[in-house]
Amino acid sequence: MSVTGKISVELGSTGWELMLLRLRYREGRLQPVAGNQPLELSGSGDVWVLFSGELDVFYTVATDQPRQKRYLYTAQPGDLLFGLPADHDVQLVAHGLAGSQVLKIQSATLAEFAEAAEYNSFVAVLLNNWFVQIGRRLYQPLPPADARRLEAGESFTVAAGQKLRPQQSLIWAHVHSGQLQYMTHPKQGLAAGESGPISSRLWMDVLEDSEIEALSLEEACLSPHFWASVAQFHLKVLDILKMLWEKEDEAEATTLQQRQIADFTAVDRAFVGLATVLEGGQRSTSLPIASTGDQLLSALQVIGQREHIQFESATPQQDLPLEDQLEAILQASRVRSRRVKLEDEWWKRDAGPLLGFRADTGQPVALLPSASGYALHNPDTGAEQEIEDSLAAKLDMTAFTLYRPFYRSSIRLLDLLTFGLGDNLSTLGIVLLGGAASGALALLTPILTGVLFDRIIPFSQTPQLAYVAIALLAGAIVSALFRLLQSYAVLRFETVAERSVQAAFIDRLLNLPTRFFREYTAGDLGQRAIGVSQIRAILSRTVLSAVLALVFSIFSFGILFFYSVSLALLTTGLAVLLFIVLGIVTSYQIRYQRQLSEAEGRLSGIVLQFINGIGKLRVAGAERRAFGIWAREFTEKRQIEYRIRLVNAVLVTFNEAFRLIALLLVFAVLAFSAQSTLSVGSYLAFNTAFIQFIGAALGFSAIITPLLSVFPLYERAKPILSTEPEVGETKVFPSQLTGSIEIANVTFRYDVNTPPVLDNVRMDVQPGEFLAIVGPSGSGKSTIVRLLLGFEKPEAGSILFGGQDLNELDIQAVRRQIGTVLQNGRLMSGDVLTNIIGASSASIEDAWEIAEMVGLAEDIRQMPMGMYTLVSEWGRTLSGGQRQRLLIARSLVHKPRIVIFDEATSALDNRTQDVVMDSLEALDATRIVVAHRLSTIQRANRIYVMQNGRVVQEGSFTELMSRRGLFADLAKRQLA
Repeated sequence: MSVTGKISVELGSTGWELMLLRLRYREGRLQPVAGNQPLELSGSGDVWVLFSGELDVFYTVATDQPRQKRYLYTAQPGDLLFGLPADHDVQLVAHGLAGSQVLKIQSATLAEFAEAAEYNSFVAVLLNNWFVQIGRRLYQPLPPADARRLEAGESFTVAAGQKLRPQQSLIWAHVHSGQLQYMTHPKQGLAAGESGPISSRLWMDVLEDSEIEALSLEEACLSPHFWASVAQFHLKVLDILKMLWEKEDEAEATTLQQRQIADFTAVDRAFVGLATVLEGGQRSTSLPIASTGDQLLSALQVIGQREHIQFESATPQQDLPLEDQLEAILQASRVRSRRVKLEDEWWKRDAGPLLGFRADTGQPVALLPSASGYALHNPDTGAEQEIEDSLAAKLDMTAFTLYRPFYRSSIRLLDLLTFGLGDNLSTLGIVLLGGAASGALALLTPILTGVLFDRIIPFSQTPQLAYVAIALLAGAIVSALFRLLQSYAVLRFETVAERSVQAAFIDRLLNLPTRFFREYTAGDLGQRAIGVSQIRAILSRTVLSAVLALVFSIFSFGILFFYSVSLALLTTGLAVLLFIVLGIVTSYQIRYQRQLSEAEGRLSGIVLQFINGIGKLRVAGAERRAFGIWAREFTEKRQIEYRIRLVNAVLVTFNEAFRLIALLLVFAVLAFSAQSTLSVGSYLAFNTAFIQFIGAALGFSAIITPLLSVFPLYERAKPILSTEPEVGETKVFPSQLTGSIEIANVTFRYDVNTPPVLDNVRMDVQPGEFLAIVGPSGSGKSTIVRLLLGFEKPEAGSILFGGQDLNELDIQAVRRQIGTVLQNGRLMSGDVLTNIIGASSASIEDAWEIAEMVGLAEDIRQMPMGMYTLVSEWGRTLSGGQRQRLLIARSLVHKPRIVIFDEATSALDNRTQDVVMDSLEALDATRIVVAHRLSTIQRANRIYVMQNGRVVQEGSFTELMSRRGLFADLAKRQLA
């Protein structure tokens, strides 16, 4: 028998069995119910008792569309099912599992049994279960925290505007005067003289000042008007179900529309990208700014156009504070931000586009870098105004800088380079222009050298010599200025590229699915992540240097043909030889660089594991073995480094020798050539240009070596860049979670070659319910938690939050609405306050409130600096109980509607655990608790017992203790 109420009755007792036998004797045979043989719950006055099996109860609404059914709840053996009016648009139907049987009786018979003293409490339990099960589906949100709690057996006078809920599971309320309304459902409530149930799912709004009498069901079912009130309540149930059906239809239509918008947006962006390719130019892939009338979104979209960030509107919640609205938009757009402070003439330094606010009105504005500093963009008028002292004083000191994410699901090496370029094409143009100018000015040296030795010196033109000196000096000065401009442009380019690429990469790393991190050690993954920063640095520096060297060498190479075609062709052959040797050497370097990167990754992983487990190594006396493992890996790394240095030494030696050999070859060809007509000046000019070209070529070869080292680094970082983020563009941003969760026939395994960890598991959690999951180690309890949090995806079946498939939702937005404490949860380095509120907008007052709720406030007061007491890494300076309470406080700081605890109270004493559980109950949150201690799960509405990946038992604590089975065996071990 399923008991969700708090009525005390000895289940499985002789009295209960006797009542069932008498009912069956009076009413006749049992009726089978199957999936293809459903039971229509229609007909006022009819009641069914489920004797065996389970019934899935659905409701359907008469519409023009083909008949659809929506799930209500699952009835367990011993549950009542009432027949409802057959002429209503809404009807209930039950489908049974194999072996399900029901007994049909009349409501008059049930009333007769209720009046019998020996059966009164049993009938009350049956009624309680029916009302609670129906009430859970009628309205999903939980009652407000400030709702007044009613106790059975008392009378109350309540004022208009109050909310009412029972202290326990359910009470029967009789309204003597005034008017109540069910859960803000218009026209559905209790007027003066009417009676009905009130539960945590059927809470009431007080419309008028009212006088109410609260009765227990044992008392209420003895009233002569009780059964008529039950029939009236059933009519209200059907009306509310019809309204919920219509609301769910609207919600489904909205979800479908959001999905279609996401699909169309993805297609639009694809076409914009195609247009960029076809037009052969750079073009923003952002869509046009929508005229939303939302100042915040408009300001963000102005910044988005400048930074190539795509902002999307969130679910309208205009009653939220502006900062919370900003957080909602950023979450919906999957864009990260950082709070900054505007001070010390901030507008005179370029910090990138910022989202600012007017100090007097709080109006959001876009602060955009301009030629003279910063300009303020008004999202209402579109006007821009240069920021000066007077305007800066009118702005709030708090602003936000925004970070562009990688929008491609898989990032290629070219994408990293183009992403870093961003709006820096003008900077790149300056670099190229400076390189071309420097190359052109470099021609002055060979040209003037030829003029000097052919015309000026032979004819003793002393004044002309001064002009040549002045020209060379001017050329050197101008070239130096161009180099200075280049250096500034390169520095700016590197700074901007580092900011954008590194932030986008960290965002991508944080967005990867959890299963990705199982494949690498933390140290190895850290090395791979650092590789992206190294790639960015190499690309931004060496690519520009290579381009400059190439531009510079083109001018010198071209002038060689002007002086001597034969010698220029010889120079071409020498350059080809240089690059052939370079290619051979580089192939060895790349091979060794790959080996070095892998060795560094392994070594970093081993060192980090040793540091984290230093205590275990000392306890086991394994320091020597650990050192041996480290030494072996370190030796291999040093051997590879030696090979790389050896190859580099060969390359450096070749480069130095090549310069001299190339000059000797030019001399030899010139000396032994009978047809040479070069004058002394022409030869010296050719020689000068030749030296410049060879120098540029050798410089280019020196650049190629580190440039090619990018490939091993990219290969190491590729798993991070190519893995699909866990939240794609087509995922739907969820609305506020209601607390309803369904695990529908889920099968899961960690590896395709292993047996399933979960095998066809089904669980149903109603809003506000306390659900416990127990079982021996390895039964799949923690795996269920991982599936609920989206860390893993089921092989079969689905997980639904409020009727929405988790696989279709933005899982990160779902997690933000869940308070979670896992088995291996860890504290952050920092103070106690930071560990409680994190990076949220919660205040220190909120932190103290949560600390009181989890029984930690007194401990914090006794700490040296209170909330600002420093906590060491992983909280080693705190006791196990303090660490767990701090983790629990962190999970509850936002007062979530869903709380998931995996052995979260194992280190707490019974008194502290009671404080925590009382606080959780006051939150009215849906609680899913994985635990072994009986004291943790005694209050649970339902307990699922798992073994070998299957649910083998289900029921309340009292029910399971009264049955033979795994739960009773586990309990006896603890009691023993």
